[in-house]
Amino acid sequence: MSDQFHLNPEMQAKRITLSAGNETTDGQITIDQRNGKLVNVLDNVDHKAYYSRFANLLGDKRQSAMVGSFDEQKRKWSTPQNDTERDFIV
Repeated sequence: MSDQFHLNPEMQAKRITLSAGNETTDGQITIDQRNGKLVNVLDNVDHKAYYSRFANLLGDKRQSAMVGSFDEQKRKWSTPQNDTERDFIV
């Protein structure tokens, strides 16, 4: 999603730590003002613009997700492409 300027992202610097050593909290990110590592965190984004952009990407006919099954994908891989099909590959 390269249209980040239209999404109006707001970043905020926060100090965080990654929990480790306890099964219930392993991998959990927590705010730690004293010992945390300073990182930029996405604080806000224009969610309507984000979902609109995302929906438009899903509707793109050139997306590989339009293949219906693995067998269909195998057929596509094993069939040589002509020049017009090659133009649509991203």
